[in-house]
Amino acid sequence: MRTGCQSRGHRLVTTCAALAIVSISSSLVVFSANAAGMPLFDRKIVEQVKSESIPKAHAAMVAKKGSPVELGVDWKSFEGHASDLEKLENEAFIDVTRVFGLIAKDKAGKDALKQIKKVAIHRTAGSGEKAQLTVKGGALDYTLTPGRQTVMESDMKAIIESAL
Repeated sequence: MRTGCQSRGHRLVTTCAALAIVSISSSLVVFSANAAGMPLFDRKIVEQVKSESIPKAHAAMVAKKGSPVELGVDWKSFEGHASDLEKLENEAFIDVTRVFGLIAKDKAGKDALKQIKKVAIHRTAGSGEKAQLTVKGGALDYTLTPGRQTVMESDMKAIIESAL
């Protein structure tokens, strides 16, 4: 659904209720929660992650993967949970990047990784759920769970390789 889309040069802004999708470039997508609903502390952390961590993580993923990839974060799912942004930075970004590097050690691995066009990271609401990673239709979807361990790198690698 593309209601409310506006094109501004290379930027596309879509606003749907509390969720906005801002395409910063052709390969980097930032999902952004409505800032009015977030505490100031959370907004500051989100802005820091968006301006510093995401561009670094995106560049590292592209370098390790050897091909373009879209990186998105569902900020609405992190709303009110600024402490989980550390897990996003220190675990999700680093783990996915490291696993891309492990898979892309040779031409066959790099060619296979070209199938992944998008990496989307979410946070679940419940603490009883396990972190999940799925690869389907060219999208790697990583759902983090508060208070729970992330998907182990070896499991992540196996899940990604089995989907390619």
